[in-house]
Amino acid sequence: ISAFTKAIIAKDPYLASHIENVKAYSLEIANRMEVSQQLIDQLQTSAMLHDLGKIIIPIEILHKTAPLTDSQMRIIQRHPIASAEILSPIGMFAQEIVIIRHHHENFDGTGYPNGLIGKNIPVGSRILSVANVFDAMTSSKPWNPNPKSGEETMDEIESLSGSQFDPEVVSAFKTA
Repeated sequence: ISAFTKAIIAKDPYLASHIENVKAYSLEIANRMEVSQQLIDQLQTSAMLHDLGKIIIPIEILHKTAPLTDSQMRIIQRHPIASAEILSPIGMFAQEIVIIRHHHENFDGTGYPNGLIGKNIPVGSRILSVANVFDAMTSSKPWNPNPKSGEETMDEIESLSGSQFDPEVVSAFKTA
């Protein structure tokens, strides 16, 4: 895990804090939802490796400040699959791979890579999704120099409860 996180951070130093923040937020949500210790352990690993697939994305796309083209967006959207493909041969992250692969699925089925809907999305992925978006929206980076406040971000996440996000996960995060 350490070697993979070093590879991720070497590609994009911003991801060092992102990984730690997503892990912390995921664990807060999981504890509030009273999920199993096994899922908590899987989430911890998944949070650390969820952006591993970004090592295949050209840096000029990863750090682009202008809107992405459709083809660039398809490259970005491939990162959960790439993460799963990189981890799969190791043979010891089966459940984490599932969580990572589906952390960009939307509760209403409009997400990627498979367009899963509602409870068909693994609960770990639904938790990781909220944690990931919260940190992305509240963190300063080259393509987002003016991040939103935690309160603004929480309001936006709440407004997307039931469409992009699982309402149970949003509720747990709000009270965490």
